[in-house]
Amino acid sequence: MVAPEPAVARFCQHAIAAIVLVILVVSPLALGSVPAWAEGAMQIAVALAGFLWLCRLILMRKAELVSSPMTIPVIVFTSYVVIRYSMAEVESVARHEMMLAITGGLLFFLVLNNVQRRSQLSGLVVVWVAIGAVLGAIGLWQWASNSGVWGGTEQHAVYVGRASGTFLRPADLAGFLVLVLPLAVAQFFFSRWGVTAKTCLMVGIALMVGGLLTTFSLGGWLGALAAMVVLGHYLLRRREARRRWAIAGGVAWVILVVVALSSIQVQRLATLEPPRLPLWRSAVKIGLDHLWIGGGPGMFQWLYPTHRNLQAHPLHVSNEYLDLFADYGLVGVALVLWLLASYGVQAVRILAARADRYSVNTLSNRYAFVVGGLAAAAGVVIHSTVDFQLHTPANLCILATILAATLTCGVHPSGQVDDETERPGQFTTLYLKGLIKWALVLGLTVVLLLQATRLRKTYPATLALVRAERARVALNWTDAETYYLRAWGYDPRSFRIAELAGDFFMARATWSPTERSQLAAEALRWYDRSLSRNPYCFDLLIKMGRLYDVLGKREQALERYLRAIESDPRNASYHTQLALHYQRWGMTEAAIASYRRAYVLDRADSLPEIQLQQLGAFAL
Repeated sequence: MVAPEPAVARFCQHAIAAIVLVILVVSPLALGSVPAWAEGAMQIAVALAGFLWLCRLILMRKAELVSSPMTIPVIVFTSYVVIRYSMAEVESVARHEMMLAITGGLLFFLVLNNVQRRSQLSGLVVVWVAIGAVLGAIGLWQWASNSGVWGGTEQHAVYVGRASGTFLRPADLAGFLVLVLPLAVAQFFFSRWGVTAKTCLMVGIALMVGGLLTTFSLGGWLGALAAMVVLGHYLLRRREARRRWAIAGGVAWVILVVVALSSIQVQRLATLEPPRLPLWRSAVKIGLDHLWIGGGPGMFQWLYPTHRNLQAHPLHVSNEYLDLFADYGLVGVALVLWLLASYGVQAVRILAARADRYSVNTLSNRYAFVVGGLAAAAGVVIHSTVDFQLHTPANLCILATILAATLTCGVHPSGQVDDETERPGQFTTLYLKGLIKWALVLGLTVVLLLQATRLRKTYPATLALVRAERARVALNWTDAETYYLRAWGYDPRSFRIAELAGDFFMARATWSPTERSQLAAEALRWYDRSLSRNPYCFDLLIKMGRLYDVLGKREQALERYLRAIESDPRNASYHTQLALHYQRWGMTEAAIASYRRAYVLDRADSLPEIQLQQLGAFAL
């Protein structure tokens, strides 16, 4: 017999559900939680919910833990990310990836164990559809008005005229809609909602479809197509034979439309965005160089110069699987495939068990949620082949919530004797006490402490850095220096803070001729600190070379330029900077040779061509 749950423990459970709801509402509206201030706030909220769950486990005489086939894969993958973080060459880069993985894993278990009621699942769908409809409407307005501005934030020029809603990239909005749209469609066809609710659903679905189409995201369209195929499969399984041919025809029509639009979009993107295939080849080479455990969390952008084939500075591969292979190797890929397979198998089992007990034609809100969750997962699997939308924290949190909430929809035991044994597709709760309970409490405590210690220095440093940048832009040198030093005090392992502090002193040197030497020397000290924390940030060598040029130290400047080119030999901008150095010191022939190399590597940059023409050497 299960002991009654203490009132405080029940309060903790309700508070966890409320915090999760706030996270799911705010994160997509706060620019997808991509800015550091928004991501940090979201991680703090998840950690707070985790602390409440810890309190609930301690207060209960028998701790409740929902049994799930995904439990072990999620724990193992998150642990692997933490282990790779401990081995990282660039701690601040790996820290971000580790904290994001812990946030996603912790949110998964919070939802799995604390958000289980049918009303809560329906509430999640209502909230997501409402947000999706709003973002779809905003996206349609952005497309119709050819605007790239929302809420004071401007899109990158390449995205103007494409729907992005409150996200920074159209692909991120598409990723959000690929997750939410299948849930709305499944609720429309399979749930027990009334006519009024389903009419509102139709309006939301129409706005989301319009928003998705106007993102012009190839991956989003293909992901939506995969989701519709899954939904169509379960619609065809219903016994309403008269509708089957209509459904099959509708799915076939959607496939034809998506294929036609995708072929047009492939040609359009070829002229607007960096091609994907060269980045994919670079990711494969990086992964092969570090076959088993990868180059390290978040290290693709820093290892890319070794295998550069584009004049670009990509943060991620436009393919989640290749990004995973480059960063985490074959071990990471295998763990994620294990995780996805576990979810897919369990979701199918839940649908089969519910169909056996209640009939496939019986309308059910839980059945609808599982169908929608399985379709959303299929959409993400396909979308991830051509984009990196899961690196957007809001989308990752929504995916973790959908996966966990789906697993709570298993068939609940009816109280009969034969229900005592666990069966495929059945919702099972484990009651832990004694050493097992306290082992769970200890493990959760360690995770929360790890996250808290990283948040303690990361988030205050981020806020101080934001204030420092604002003061720098306003030319308020005193306040800017104070905030840079404060940020460094919070997070002395961040190469980014040291680099920005160096940029600050270099800017001051530009504006203060009388103190130029002292300020330039201070900037060099900060750049040295940054380079010691991230030896792969070769742009720092170029900045140092320019400073040494200003100080009249030719040999030191040349040494920095040559080190940068040796590390990233196909970077056209580095050759241009070396040419400017040669030109400054009257070494015309060497300057011409460097300008020519830069021109060959990147003909889109007009500076080498202009300089060669001025030197009378443009004969390529």
